[in-house]
Amino acid sequence: MRVVGITGGFASGKSTVTAMFKELGAHVVDADRIAKEILLPNQPAYFALIEAFGTEILSKTSTKHPPDIDRARLAEIVFESAHDVQRLNAICHPEIVKRSKEEIEKLVASHAEVILYEAALLIETGRFVEFDEIIVVDIPIKLQIERGMKKGYTQYQMEARIGSQASRQERLMFATHCIDNSGSLEKSKDKVNQIWTTWMASRSVTR
Repeated sequence: MRVVGITGGFASGKSTVTAMFKELGAHVVDADRIAKEILLPNQPAYFALIEAFGTEILSKTSTKHPPDIDRARLAEIVFESAHDVQRLNAICHPEIVKRSKEEIEKLVASHAEVILYEAALLIETGRFVEFDEIIVVDIPIKLQIERGMKKGYTQYQMEARIGSQASRQERLMFATHCIDNSGSLEKSKDKVNQIWTTWMASRSVTR
């Protein structure tokens, strides 16, 4: 059994790479999915975030009562300030840790052979120490910005998000495997297949 952390900078394509591992049979626990879940009305972080950042983070078009949090508006506010990023993480991170550990423990108990925990802030939070191996999906910052802008972010927004995360060098310091995702999907998939083949050839790793 392997429990592996996978991370990468904003718009690096780590979710795309994670999906490649999932196709091969890996079980995935996604920190971003959990983060979305805890922002839903009446979930743990919901009221704490409203108290911290005000009702302007609530969706103006939601038909729910209470209304959904507008994640885009929340990000717009938070990424204006490093202090606000810290406040956001202080509210959300403990619950993300709790839920992700519970999901991983269930998969371990079910004897899943490969478990991937996908998280953008794996290095920043210190959680990299919890895993057998760390995969870093890496691309140059210029390409991060270009890809982010193609998704509709401005250059300023991309620079703010990249600046709130660990640097490429910091992530790579902790990498067991680095997947260069700056080229074609085929090239990234070849690297994924190479890592997977190595894992399957040495199944003696246990927890």
